Amino acid sequence: MRFSPLAVSANVRYAYDASRPVGDRVLPSKVLIGGTPLDAGRTYRVAALAYTLIGADGFGALSGFTDPVRGSRDYEAFRAYLQASETVAPPALDRVTAL
Repeated sequence: MRFSPLAVSANVRYAYDASRPVGDRVLPSKVLIGGTPLDAGRTYRVAALAYTLIGADGFGALSGFTDPVRGSRDYEAFRAYLQASETVAPPALDRVTAL
């Protein structure tokens, strides 16, 4: 299986170790959201493509989601975002770090 780290929002940073077993590569202590460490006892709302949420691309970790909210289709939402944005700049490249 090929390892492909997920891209994250601009306010999220994490480190991973690709040599660790699948399901144990990202340590919760290495995840920061808005500069605050991830709280494993807290519930978070995650936005993702429907394809990713159902595990169709191999990321089964998100398949246990609850209380889904469905807006427009992924393509339509992305297109609307691009149309509403005068300029779209790439995010910082230092948000995901390999250990």
